[in-house]
Amino acid sequence: MKLITKALIPAVTLLFAGCGVEGDKDLSQGVVAATNKNPNGTVLAVGIPQISAIRQVGPFLDSSHDSPFALNPLFIAYKGEGRVLDKNRVMVASSSNFGAPLYNNGHLPGSLLTLATDVKSPTVIDPNFASNISETNLQPSGNKGDVQMYASNNYNFINVHNRPEANTYAYSSTSFPTGISINNAFGRPWISNAPQGTTGGGTSTVVDPDGKPLEALLTPVSGGVFAGGLSERAPQLIPGSLDKGSVGTGFMGTSPGNDIRAVFALANSDGSIAQVHVSDGIDGLAPAGTITPLKAHLDAAINDNNTSSIIHVGILFNWVGAEGKVLYVTDPLADRIAVLPLASDDIVFRIGSAGISYLTSTNFKTPIDMAPVIPEFANGDFSGGTTLAASSDMYVANNGDNTIVRIKQDGTFVDKISVSVDGIGVLDENSPQKVYGIATSWDAKRIYVAVRGTHPSYPNAGDGFVVELDAFGF
Repeated sequence: MKLITKALIPAVTLLFAGCGVEGDKDLSQGVVAATNKNPNGTVLAVGIPQISAIRQVGPFLDSSHDSPFALNPLFIAYKGEGRVLDKNRVMVASSSNFGAPLYNNGHLPGSLLTLATDVKSPTVIDPNFASNISETNLQPSGNKGDVQMYASNNYNFINVHNRPEANTYAYSSTSFPTGISINNAFGRPWISNAPQGTTGGGTSTVVDPDGKPLEALLTPVSGGVFAGGLSERAPQLIPGSLDKGSVGTGFMGTSPGNDIRAVFALANSDGSIAQVHVSDGIDGLAPAGTITPLKAHLDAAINDNNTSSIIHVGILFNWVGAEGKVLYVTDPLADRIAVLPLASDDIVFRIGSAGISYLTSTNFKTPIDMAPVIPEFANGDFSGGTTLAASSDMYVANNGDNTIVRIKQDGTFVDKISVSVDGIGVLDENSPQKVYGIATSWDAKRIYVAVRGTHPSYPNAGDGFVVELDAFGF
C-alpha cells in the first residue's frame, strides 16, 4: 500500500448566516498536528449500483424505553450472529432491486443490503441474487450469507401488509433510498427515500427487522411510511414537509414531548430540513435553501443514470452540550456544513435563538457525508450511528477529492487522509472512483466508506463498492 501523507490544512471557519465576513470566527487555535497513518483500505463488497448511504448496524440497547430488540423474541433473533441485523454488519443503500420484482406502484426501484464485515475476500454481489424473493423468503441472501437483502421496492415490503388503512398503504419500505439512520436506543432502522424523484414527495420509513414497514400501531395515518403530502401532523406546528424527494436522515432521539417516541430529521432536495415524529407525523424545522438544493442532481441521477450526481447528504445529532442539542447537515454543493442549534416547546424541535450557521473550510471539497468519530451507543434516549458521543469529533467525507477530514464540533481541524483502496491505491480528485458515504463502527475502531465507480480488479461487478479503513487522528 502506498503511504498516505497528510499536510496540515488551515482551520475551519464558522460563518453565521446573514452576517457575512464580519460574522466569521477564527478557529485557527487548537489545530492538531497530522499523523502519518496508512489507512490500508480493505474492500469488503463490490457490485452495488448507485451506492449512497452506509451505516453499521450496531448494538440495540436494552433501554428503559421498552426497546423491541430487548423485549420482542422475534426481533431478538434478527440481531443474532450472521443475521440481517447482526451488530457488526454494514447496511448500504442502492438504486437496484437486485432481481427482486419491482412493485407496480409507480415508484423507483431500490434496496437496502446488509454485508458481512469479517470476509476473507471481497463479496462479489450477484446483480440478481434476490430474484427468488417470496413471502417465505423475504430477505434472500447470497455468497453464503455475506450479502443479505434487508428491504426493497417489492410487493412483500409494501405498507399495506401491516397498515391497509394508512394513507401510504401503497408505499414500500424503500424506493431510491438516500439515507440510513438507526434508532439503536429503543427503535428500528429508518430510511430516507426519493420514490418519485423530484416529481413527488419524499418518504421517511421506519422498518421492522423483517424489512416491512412498522407493524406497531402508532399512527393509522402512516404506519411505518411517512410521505410528503400524506403524513403531516394535523395541525402542523411548523410548516414543512418531505418535498420533492428526501436526501438524508438522522436520529434526533426521544421527542421533546417526553412521550418516549422517536423523532428523525429529514433533509430534502429543495434544501429544507423536516422532522418526523413516529406517532404524530411530519413538521418542518428549517426552510428550503437551508442547504443548497439537490434537485438538479437528483433528476440527473434518476433520468440520466448519472452516477456522479450528489443525491445524498449526511446528518449528525449532538444530544448534549453547554449550548444544548445541535443538528449538523452537510451542504455538499456549497462546500460547507449547516449547524442547526435546537430548542423545543416541549412538543417539537425548533431552531434555537442563535440561528442557523455554517462551517466552511478549504478542507471541504464537496463534503457529501459525515460520521461520528465516537458514535453514541450507550444512552437509552439517543443511541445510534448518526449520534455523536458528548464531545466526539466528526469525520467529513469529501466526494470532490476523495479525502476524509476529522474536525471538532466547532470546526477546528484535527487531521486528514486520502482514501486508499486495495487493488487501486490512493484515490484523488481525478480518480473515476468517488467517495459517496461514510460510517463509523460501533466500537469506533473502523471507518466504512461507500465508493461509487468500478473496482478494476472486478470489472464485471458493476458500479459501487465498500471499503473498510482504520479510524485515525488519535
